[in-house]
Amino acid sequence: MRTGFYKLTIVLLILLTGCAEKPSIEKDKLKDILVDAFRFEAGQQISSNYMLLPDSLWTVNYRFILKKHGVSEAEFKKTMDFYKHDPVAFSALLDPVIEELKQEEAKSFKR
Repeated sequence: MRTGFYKLTIVLLILLTGCAEKPSIEKDKLKDILVDAFRFEAGQQISSNYMLLPDSLWTVNYRFILKKHGVSEAEFKKTMDFYKHDPVAFSALLDPVIEELKQEEAKSFKR
């Protein structure tokens, strides 16, 4: 029983400390990109009545968001690959994204 636990622990440590390179996009800029991406996704879901949207629509709009922030697709992919291997860091990154979206929502309901 303990052997299985130790094997699982080792596998998880290897996965979490994988060979993903450090993110090339600083946290504040990545937060802004993710806020825009979440806004876009929410708007698209509402306007399409929650139907599946073609991948081409997502691709075009994500390119626009990245261009707006001066980030290449390669930089974004590299950064997201890093966070994919570090879920704790990604969760910490999402906290301010969610907080900003909540503040925007609260402001829009006050109007």
